[in-house]
Amino acid sequence: MRFQTAKQLFQQASDSLFVQAFRFIVVGLVAFAVDYSLLMVAVFVWQWNYLASAAVAYSVGLTLNYCLCVRWVFPQRRFSNPKQEFVLFAVIGVAGLFLTELILWTGKEWLGLDVAVSKLIALFAVAVWNFALRKAVLFSKGSHLEPGQMELGASQA
Repeated sequence: MRFQTAKQLFQQASDSLFVQAFRFIVVGLVAFAVDYSLLMVAVFVWQWNYLASAAVAYSVGLTLNYCLCVRWVFPQRRFSNPKQEFVLFAVIGVAGLFLTELILWTGKEWLGLDVAVSKLIALFAVAVWNFALRKAVLFSKGSHLEPGQMELGASQA
């Protein structure tokens, strides 16, 4: 693998899986900081239920993540309609939210872990899930899909 310069990593549009993964990690860390901070405030300051707090915090992080991914991480877009693209981005994210909730609940209720520790465990599992599916479904080379055309694997002849 060749050495990536700071300009390649941070500024230029890139189809490189390495550059996209690096940027996805940076975006994920920013979105996670927002998500995690909001979760901790909601649970420990506002005294909200930890599962409801996780859903709200995750949704805020998901929206931020989408905006940054479209703007900076992935130069390829398979959908011309941003609303349709966001819906699929969110569907993948909601599946990630269910995975997050399952890991939080398992960690806290079954393993006796603190919510903060369980959230860190969920972070890694959901990051892999989100990157792999978003890259494959939304931000990969392939046929450009128009509104209403939902066959993700079909190619146009």
